[in-house]
Amino acid sequence: MSPHLLLYVALLGPDARTAQAPVIVPVPAPWTAESIRDVHAELTWQMARRRTYDPIEVVPDLVALHEALRQPESIRGMAGSEIVRTRDRVGDRLEHARMRLLREQLRARQEQARQIRSVRSRQAGGANAAVAVELARAQQLISLIEQTIEPASWQTNGGKGRMTYFGPLHVLVIRNSPHVHEQIGGTLAR
Repeated sequence: MSPHLLLYVALLGPDARTAQAPVIVPVPAPWTAESIRDVHAELTWQMARRRTYDPIEVVPDLVALHEALRQPESIRGMAGSEIVRTRDRVGDRLEHARMRLLREQLRARQEQARQIRSVRSRQAGGANAAVAVELARAQQLISLIEQTIEPASWQTNGGKGRMTYFGPLHVLVIRNSPHVHEQIGGTLAR
């Protein structure tokens, strides 16, 4: 079995559509130059006309056509340039279908991960709820400090000092005079 065929069989595995429906790789009938041309034209039309074609339906025929183009008895009656051109086009279409299958698998995995995160978030009470509680507690602490330690020095009361909460590191960022810093440090250390 060729490496291309093995790759597509692996990509299309039993879970490609449903777990109950395994992919059956057809054994092609003897090919002729005319049947190669007809199948190639039909597959080209299917893939070009329908942007939403199902790669799972097209790949087995493409793989069979690709294999037929490698058999000397199948390509009798075809010019050398036609053989090369057809092989290249079939290879390109196989690659396009492979990339599309990979994108669909990636989308499915991302959607599954998104659903798992959503369920975990709901079970934990929501990540936003936890962040909101943390921010509310930090704001209470900021208000308490601004009201008790040098109230006139804070921006909220007309001064130049500022205080904000930086959530990623769970710290208060304080911009004020060294004297106020010492007072806050002494108060929080107790």
